[in-house]
Amino acid sequence: MNNNSKQILLSVIGVAILVVAVVGVSFAMFSYTRTSTQVQQITTGALSFVFTDGDKITLTDALPISDTEGAALTGNGKVCTFTVTSTTPSTTSIGYTVTLVDGGNDGLTDKTRFADSEISGLLTVTGGQSGDTNALATATALTGLTSSGKLIYTGTIPASQTSKTVTFTLKMWVNNTVTVGETGTYSTSAYGNLYYTAKVKVEATA
Repeated sequence: MNNNSKQILLSVIGVAILVVAVVGVSFAMFSYTRTSTQVQQITTGALSFVFTDGDKITLTDALPISDTEGAALTGNGKVCTFTVTSTTPSTTSIGYTVTLVDGGNDGLTDKTRFADSEISGLLTVTGGQSGDTNALATATALTGLTSSGKLIYTGTIPASQTSKTVTFTLKMWVNNTVTVGETGTYSTSAYGNLYYTAKVKVEATA
């Protein structure tokens, strides 16, 4: 191969390398990035549900009374007032239940528990919804409470509520199915050794 041929070959190789280099640089030199000015959002609405316990019912020296007398009970130690307060987002409601459950012996280990059917209860509600269900809207015996709990209220907090409060007032008493005496449900001595306890349990789902 003569010198002229070598020069031509080297020139062709040089041009090819230059083309590759230019093309490579041309690809590397073009880059485009843009960030949207619109922020894409997923948010949760404000959602809360708070149960506030009330005063303790402490009826001492309790005697059997009529449902009319029981419904009229007032004052400290005779009623328990508790609340649920909820905030809900625009598309979500909260369903909830209120159940009375066995309160245990509460340290009264030397006493005998009343039968559930011998205790009546009444629940008055302020701030509930028209579709809510109150099993103690009228004086009712607490049958079944000890074994499995007694569902006393089923309610809903609608959507779009801010600090919606529902107030409950619970009353309990020894009903007049109980009699005391030699031919009664309990003898005088036995009646002096009885007790009954219950706790309020609130559950909510959204």
